[in-house]
This record gives sequence, structure tokens and C-alpha cells, in this order.
Amino acid sequence: MTIIFFAPNIVGMMSEVLEKHMNLADIRAIVGHELKNVEALLQAKESDLSLTHEISGHVTRAGGKRLRPIVLLLCAKHLGYQGDHHISMAAAVELVHTATLLHDDVVDNSPLRRGQNTAMQIWGNAASVLVGDYLYSRSFRLLAKCKNLKAISLVADATHALAEGEILQLMHRRDLKLSEEQHITILGHKTGKLFELSAQLGAATMNIDEATEKAFSHYGMSLGIGFQIIDDVLDYQGNTQDIGKRVGDDLADGNLTLPLLYVLQNGNETQRQVISQTMLDGNTDRLDAVQTVLQETKALEYAQQVAQSYIAKALQSLDNIPETRPLLALKDLARFAITRSH
Repeated sequence: MTIIFFAPNIVGMMSEVLEKHMNLADIRAIVGHELKNVEALLQAKESDLSLTHEISGHVTRAGGKRLRPIVLLLCAKHLGYQGDHHISMAAAVELVHTATLLHDDVVDNSPLRRGQNTAMQIWGNAASVLVGDYLYSRSFRLLAKCKNLKAISLVADATHALAEGEILQLMHRRDLKLSEEQHITILGHKTGKLFELSAQLGAATMNIDEATEKAFSHYGMSLGIGFQIIDDVLDYQGNTQDIGKRVGDDLADGNLTLPLLYVLQNGNETQRQVISQTMLDGNTDRLDAVQTVLQETKALEYAQQVAQSYIAKALQSLDNIPETRPLLALKDLARFAITRSH
């Protein structure tokens, strides 16, 4: 897995990012028919076990933006793919993503996801973990039907990286010495890897040159890291209704995100103490004090700049690829990642 680090001063290249482009609805419309078919696969009943169907239906019907399937479908459409294996691959990626959310909610003891109670909160930890495993198995069954060995290999590598990312995050929970580079590595293994996988699978539908394949791969990884950093900013700027989870969840879980790391590395002693003590206690009663420190140090602005730098890199990755409407949509999807409010 390739993770690219570079200084946030590249933000100067981002002026065109904030111009008006296709919104998410416009982007979705380009692959609207394919997305409906993906959704049908996600909602398909493939088990006679009622609990399996209840929980998997609960999490898949919760929706989400389906950004990973959209990336995959747009890449395949740009390349001119005419078959239907990209539908199965897109559903497989979303099932892997959903499985990781089920497992994450258990690890983080999260009661809320996408504005509704988590499966863990309703059915308990054991059921959530087991149904997460079931969704992984569904993903590989879909891939097997495509008879594309490269696609299966890509997903196997990605799930390996995802597991390592979860373990890395657990190892560094409440680790006040975590470096920014280590943090970005965790983001790359988790969010970045699934976006990278989506782009790679879109490319795997066709026999393309190595340079284009690498361009899509770098696009996905950079997009995913930028997207996750903005998620972490919204954890302190948004509200529960908009972001679909409790504000300050990462703080309570002991997961150091980029804004918090910035304060620990650049704040004064008092500011660092607010973050470190709150992180060690996992006490969200101090959320107001934490938000004040983030404002004083401009930590959220710094994190936004780093996110913008990764989005700039995602856009640069596509510079040498001939423009098509799907490719323009991929670029606008990257721009959406840093301008969204939830």
C-alpha cells in the first residue's frame, strides 16, 4: 500500500477546488442505474437466518453516501466497461465497508451510526461481530461470481490492511506520543485503503496500462485520507443530527485524530493538558473546553489544510488521464469530500 506524505503548503494549489462543480446528486446521477443495481444486491436476502437478515438489513438500509461504490462505478464507466461485474464488485466493496462499521462500533462501543442506533446497541456485541463476518463472506461470494482473480486478490489484500489498521489504532489508543505520520498511516490502512480498493477494482474491469492503474490507485488513497481527516474535523464542528454520531466520539474512544495531535505538538502547556487529560479520562464533559482549545490553536484549520493537500494530490493523480464525464465526476467527488458538512 502506498501512502503519500507531503506538506500542507500545497493548499495554495487548491483555489480551483472550491469553485462550483457537480454536486453529489449530479455525480450519483451519472451512475444512477448502476447504483440501483448495487443497492438491490445489498438488500438481497441470502440467508434464512432471521437475525442475520434483520441486522444486515438494518445497517445496509441505513444508507450512507455509497461513495466507495460510486468511485468504482465511475472508474469502470470512464474506462468504457460494458459488462455487469462492476455491479457485483461495487456491492462487495460496500459490504466490506459495512462489515468494518459493525466491528468498529463494537470496538468503540458506539451507540449511534448514521443517525440511528447501532446494531451493537440493539442486538449486542456478539451478534454484531458475527453478522459483520457474514457480510465479509457475502462480499467474497459476489467476487467469486465475477471470476476475476485480480479483483479477489485486491480485496484480500485490502481486508488484510483494514485489519492491520484496526489493530494499529487499538495499539495507539490514548497514546499521547502518537506522531502525525503514524496517524496518517492508520488512516491509510483504514479509510484510504477502501477508497483505493474501489478505484483499483474499477480499473480491474478492463485491461489497462500500468500508469493509469497507478493513477486510479493514488487517487483513491489520497481521497480516502482527505475524506477521513474532514470526518475528524466534523467530529468537533458538526452536531449529532448532521454527522449522524455523537460529537466528540473519537475523544471518548481514546482515538487521537489530527486536530488533537496538532494541539499536543503545538499548543502551550495548558492547552496540551486539556487535551491529554480529557483523552486519558475519556470524559466528554470537557468537550466545550476541548473545542475552545481547538479554536485557540487553529487546530481544525490546520487539519482542513492537510485534508485539502490530500485532495489536491488526488486531483493531480488524474491530470494525465483523458477527460470524460465520469472522470470529471471523480474530480468533483474529491472536491465534495472537503466541502461537505456531514
